[in-house]
Amino acid sequence: MPQEWSLNWPADGGGDHSDQRDALVQTLGNLTLLTQSLNSRISNGPWQGDKGKYEELRKNTSLLLTREVVELGAHGWTEDFIAERTERMIDDILEIWPVPAGHSGKVAASIERATPRVEVADLVSAGLIRPGQSLFARVQAHRGKPCQVSEDGSLYVGDRRYDTLSAAAKAITGAQSEAGWWFWLVDAEGDKSMSDVRQEFVESLAVGGELVDAP
Repeated sequence: MPQEWSLNWPADGGGDHSDQRDALVQTLGNLTLLTQSLNSRISNGPWQGDKGKYEELRKNTSLLLTREVVELGAHGWTEDFIAERTERMIDDILEIWPVPAGHSGKVAASIERATPRVEVADLVSAGLIRPGQSLFARVQAHRGKPCQVSEDGSLYVGDRRYDTLSAAAKAITGAQSEAGWWFWLVDAEGDKSMSDVRQEFVESLAVGGELVDAP
């Protein structure tokens, strides 16, 4: 999503999303590596279309970091995808470069998150998702294939346990990257996704226009 997103990237559902989108543009999940010439060519263009970013990235990059964006954005590039990719990249970074044993750090500055981090376990604790509830794949090739939510928020595809919605989705599709919150529906016949449930949870935390910690 480009800095000048208003030119070609209408906000879903209408309304004024300027502050949210301006914050998301510079988050980790919206960033990748491009050549200068490719970046200049597609810059503020749309995501879809023959000359859109998706098609140009698909044809002109071999970098795994950017190919992940192509795979994840096959159906579009949204705020949910950006937020989810940011969370996954943070987890990967912390796994690759963990804090040394015995190290004691100090936070020099606090940066407000564009979106609060929410886990499936939070939705279970809030009663928005039930332990044992089935979720269903939304993509046409795998439509209706289920996973089950456990009491601790982990996901089961068959008898295999996964810690995140994305990991469970990848177990279904075999892809290197999947937007798990978008991928899983809460009703096999409907279109309500786990992303929608997450948004309900975030809104439930709003008190006087400010987010408070989940219980």
